[in-house]
Amino acid sequence: MATQYGAYIIIHLYYILVNLAIIISTGSVFSDCIKDGLLVSEVFCLPNNYRKDVPPTTNGPLNVFFKLPVTEVSEINDHKSQLTLRLAYKLRWPEHRMVLNESADWSDGEINVRPEMIEYFWSPDIIIHDLISFVKPQVLNDVGAMEILRDQSVYYKVRSTVTTVCKGMEFSRFPMDTHTCLFKLTSYGYDTTHMKLSGKFSYKLANQRVLAFDTDIRPLEPHQTQFTGSSRNYSVYGMQIVLTRSLGPFILSVYLPSGMFVVMSWVSFFIPPDIVPARIVLLVTLCLVLINMFNFTTARIPVANSITAMEVWLLACIVLVFLTLVEYAVILREEVLIKRNKRKALSTTSTTLFELKKEELSNPSSVNSIHHQIEKSQEAIQMTHCKSNMSLPTTSKSPFPMHLSPNNIAHSLPPSPINQPKWTPPEEPPQHHKINWDKHSTMLFPVLAATFNCIYWVYYLYLDKK
Repeated sequence: MATQYGAYIIIHLYYILVNLAIIISTGSVFSDCIKDGLLVSEVFCLPNNYRKDVPPTTNGPLNVFFKLPVTEVSEINDHKSQLTLRLAYKLRWPEHRMVLNESADWSDGEINVRPEMIEYFWSPDIIIHDLISFVKPQVLNDVGAMEILRDQSVYYKVRSTVTTVCKGMEFSRFPMDTHTCLFKLTSYGYDTTHMKLSGKFSYKLANQRVLAFDTDIRPLEPHQTQFTGSSRNYSVYGMQIVLTRSLGPFILSVYLPSGMFVVMSWVSFFIPPDIVPARIVLLVTLCLVLINMFNFTTARIPVANSITAMEVWLLACIVLVFLTLVEYAVILREEVLIKRNKRKALSTTSTTLFELKKEELSNPSSVNSIHHQIEKSQEAIQMTHCKSNMSLPTTSKSPFPMHLSPNNIAHSLPPSPINQPKWTPPEEPPQHHKINWDKHSTMLFPVLAATFNCIYWVYYLYLDKK
């Protein structure tokens, strides 16, 4: 037992002596570096043979680790396809060429130094794809920090506001559009054999301010972690920023009002067609309001390479109201044609009656043919009234003089030798043809609108969703 206890003490003393030797030797190295070093601080020293244009030598590719805590997506400019992020830009890489001061306080494993010292170190040539601006906020100095880690690594971090181009924006489904923007970091000159990028990011939705989009941040897909250049491949690290536009404001400001205007146009079917000003004013006003809404809305829509879902909706609303106006124009046109045919038939009858009276005075033997002409004229008048679903007026003023009316002339003639029964039009209900048009339109137009709505919402919300 005593032998084992003595061996344990000897081993423990051996480790203490080894550590003391390392500290003494390291301290002597640090003391030697202080004499002619390029950069001297109380924490580390860069030897005089240090070259900031040469990366550190490692076994395999140099590992650059990123830490990207995203505070928020601060702005989305969909007209310019730009995205602005507020984040802490942090990266760490090994630097074994610097000499650490072992007598410093390394209890936390890291020691803060002035961020301006980064100018004396080699730093990775990291670029941000599609970068527009990289702004570092300032109070008295740049809001940043630099740490020297115990494992001889450099950890540099800075607060920043980054604006990039989002090439994934496509607006054919506006305002039901979803966009995926890529935030990618890569080395400009070192390929995958010399540098490898890795890291992690964080994003808390609770810190996000209210925007026109719902935001979500996801890791890159595996095929996106490598960038293929003209002759070499480069390691990539980054994240996907998924933007989904909020549909609620557009339902309240565009979809619901325009849909109500279409329904209001159907009210014209219940207005008597004879009240021309009321129907014309209602339909023309609704059509102009929708055209004005279309112009105002399309001016706010981002530039797209095809027609957008919003434009399809507004154009459909304009067409539905315009078809309502066309239906009323057809009613008025048919009424004009019926009145024209009626006047033409009455004019023919008047001419026949005058010829009848003249023929009676000159040739009494032609009474039979005259009776036949009178009956044909009366039948033409009655048929005209039947087409318009109106009975012939009995108390209205006759278009002929009293002594030349068809009944008076017919009674003044000798009786016809051929007794044929007169044709009497069948009795029909007192319906006007205009009411039939409005009755059918009252059923047809809501069916058209409902069919369009089903196709529209199913297509853009489900079938065309990418």
